[in-house]
Amino acid sequence: MEYPKSTLHELLEKQAIAYPKAVALEFDNEKICYGKLQEDINKTAHYLWSKGVRPGQIIAISLDRSPDLIASIFAVLQCGAAYVPIDASYPTQRFEMIIADSEASYIICKSTKNDLSDTSKNIFIEDIIEGRNDNSSKSLDLTVQPISVAYIIYTSGSTGKPKGVQVSHLNTINLVYSMGVEPGISREDKIFALTTISFDAMVMEVFLPLLHGGASIVLVDEETRLDGEILLEKALKDNITMMWGTPSIWQILLDSDWKTPLKIKALIGGEPVPLNLANKLLNLCSELWNIYGPTETTVCAFLTQISKDDAEIAIGKPVANTHAYLLDEKGNHVDDGEVGEIVIGGDGVSLGYLNRLNLQAHRLLMTFLLIIIKCIYLVI
Repeated sequence: MEYPKSTLHELLEKQAIAYPKAVALEFDNEKICYGKLQEDINKTAHYLWSKGVRPGQIIAISLDRSPDLIASIFAVLQCGAAYVPIDASYPTQRFEMIIADSEASYIICKSTKNDLSDTSKNIFIEDIIEGRNDNSSKSLDLTVQPISVAYIIYTSGSTGKPKGVQVSHLNTINLVYSMGVEPGISREDKIFALTTISFDAMVMEVFLPLLHGGASIVLVDEETRLDGEILLEKALKDNITMMWGTPSIWQILLDSDWKTPLKIKALIGGEPVPLNLANKLLNLCSELWNIYGPTETTVCAFLTQISKDDAEIAIGKPVANTHAYLLDEKGNHVDDGEVGEIVIGGDGVSLGYLNRLNLQAHRLLMTFLLIIIKCIYLVI
C-alpha cells in the first residue's frame, strides 16, 4: 500500500486546509474545528520555540486528555522534536525515571506538577494557553524528515525494566493509512479517545481520525472512562461510531446493563480476547475487530474482523506493508502445526529502543534487501 512520505503535523495541516470548518475535537461541551485546532497548534509551536524547543529534542508531555493535549503533541512535532507521553498519575519515581532515561529537554505539564526534584524543565500548560495568543497563527514551516522520531512510548515488556520505543512519523503514517482501509474510517465517523496517554493505543485514537478520515475525536475524561454507565450514556448521546478498548474496558460497558445495539466499530486489544466476551459484543456492535501488536511495531501489526462463526479468536493477518514469519530458534521457518516465534517485518517496525543498543541487537534484527535497509522485530 502506498502512503504519504510526509510528517504527522503536515498531514494534519492538509486536513485543516481541506476541511477547516469540520469538527476535529469534542470535549465536554466544546467543539473545535480543524481550522481552529491548527491555529492553536501553530501558536503553541511558536510559544514552545520561544522557550527553546528545537529539532531533535525529546519533550515530555504529561497532561490529561483534552484539546490542549492534542495541540501540544502536534506543536512539539512541528518544532521538529519528539514527544514522550507520561501519565500524570504515575508515581514520582517512575515519572522521574522516564525523564532521566529519555533525557527530555522540557516537560509540558500542569502548574500543579510540583513533586519533581528538578522543576527547571517544566513548561506549564496554563502559561502556554495564556501566552500563545501573542504568537503567530502561521506554521513554523520547518523541514522535518519523515524518518525522524515522532514519539517514544515507555514499555516494560519482557525485561520488567521500562524502555523507550522510538517510533517515526513514517511508522505512524503507515499505521494510519492501513487502518484507514481496514477496519476503515470516514469523515462521518466519531471516535472515542479514552486510553491513557502513556499507552500506544492513544496514538491510534488520535492520528487515525485526524490524519486520514477527517473524522471527529470525542475526548473522554477519566471519571467518565471508569464509569461504565456514564461512558455508555455518552456513547449513545454523542453517536460514537468507533471505539478501541481492552477486554476489561468493554466488560465495564457490558456490566452497565448495555442492551441497545450501537452502530459502532468495536476495536479490541491489549489483552487476550475471551470468546464469550466477543460473542456478547457481536450482538451489540456493528463490527468487532481484534487489534494485535507490540509497541515496537507501531500499535498494530495484525488485525482481523471477528465473526459469530469463529471458534477461537485469532490475531489475524498483517496490516499493510507488514510481513510476518514463524521461525524456530535457528531462524528457520517452522512447518504447519509446529510452535515457533513470531517475527514481524515491514514499515511498522520502529526505530528501536532509546539508549538500549544491547537490547536492539537482540530484538531488532537488521536485514538487507537489495539496497533497502529493513527491520524485523522478534516477538518474545
